[in-house]
Amino acid sequence: MKTTLINYIKAACPSAAFRTVEEPRAMQVVLAIAKEREKNVFTWNARQGIVQVNTANGFSFDTEDTLPPGDACEKMLDAIQESGEEEPGILVLLDFHKFARDLDPNTERVVKDLLVAAPSNGLFVIFLGLEFRIPASFERYVKVVDFKLPDRDELNSILDKNERDCAEAGIKLKPLANGQREEVIRAASGLTQPEAENAFALAVIEAEATDAKAERVINARTVYREKANAVKRSGHLEIIEPDPRGIKAMGGLDNIKLHLMQRKLAYTQKAKAYGLPSPRGILLIGVPGTGKSLTAWVIGAIFNVPVLRLDLGCLFAGIVGESEQRTRDVLALADAISPCVLWIDEIEKGLAGSSGSGNLDSGVGKRMLGTILTWQQQHSNDVYVLATANQVEQLPPELLRKGRST
Repeated sequence: MKTTLINYIKAACPSAAFRTVEEPRAMQVVLAIAKEREKNVFTWNARQGIVQVNTANGFSFDTEDTLPPGDACEKMLDAIQESGEEEPGILVLLDFHKFARDLDPNTERVVKDLLVAAPSNGLFVIFLGLEFRIPASFERYVKVVDFKLPDRDELNSILDKNERDCAEAGIKLKPLANGQREEVIRAASGLTQPEAENAFALAVIEAEATDAKAERVINARTVYREKANAVKRSGHLEIIEPDPRGIKAMGGLDNIKLHLMQRKLAYTQKAKAYGLPSPRGILLIGVPGTGKSLTAWVIGAIFNVPVLRLDLGCLFAGIVGESEQRTRDVLALADAISPCVLWIDEIEKGLAGSSGSGNLDSGVGKRMLGTILTWQQQHSNDVYVLATANQVEQLPPELLRKGRST
């Protein structure tokens, strides 16, 4: 992410949009880049207007009366045109999408003028917020970037900081062996930075020893439980606890058992070192009561990964484009939590509108199906898709193509 943003600045791109729920973490990246490249940083929000948060040269201007977004952009535009040799640096517009849909013509014009003038005047504009919605008149000036959740290295750094903080507070932690550390980091995958920090801290608190001199152990199950709660808050995914009986819970279904046990080997480090591709998924079709859902409950125990249950009905929304965005967000979350199993139950009912003309749901079902199919084809993370259906004739034929399931 940092490299991408630096390259945009070097290439004199006018603007970029960060879609993220982690505003503090995104600002840390921006400030780190500004310090490294000696750039000023200005932020704008609806409560404070424009605020200068980092100073690298003599560029400054009067930031009074900059609460309205149009006035803020107009003042910045006037300032950069009169600045001379001093470069303004970076302007971060926070939650601008809340205003973008209802911009009056004058404000829309001044924002566009600011983006047009930005490259030649040493300004780089960042739209930072949960969504990206701006008028078509200047959307071509903006590079859209999905600010991804912390990866393994970042989670490892967060865990390191937690361990240092415990040492400074006089809390003794038992060193995590390689296997234990990987288990804790894997349990935290898919969490934001604050959520991971809180989960690690809670694991330390819950591991409180009866003896003050005893060492505490960070338990991966505590971190995993907090991730389950975080996923549940989204309202679109649910983490299913694996059946403790494992494969023994399944009676019969010998072919499926053989299939799953063979695919399980692809998750080993030896398989990854060999270059064996991750298994894509499986579609189970049959009448109710034949063990399709039971397989979903068991597969997590077989693969030793979490199972995420996706209810496609929860993704539909009344606002145009929101259903498709929810679909993309859910798939991105599954990628972040990987390795995992994504269980799509009763898929033919959730995508019922995708097989018709599109008149009943304005084509939302077709667009959601397209998003899912593209993701299935292109995603590279270890997400095993388990879909179940009762009526094969209601499934879109493109969903059954070889290569989208194993």
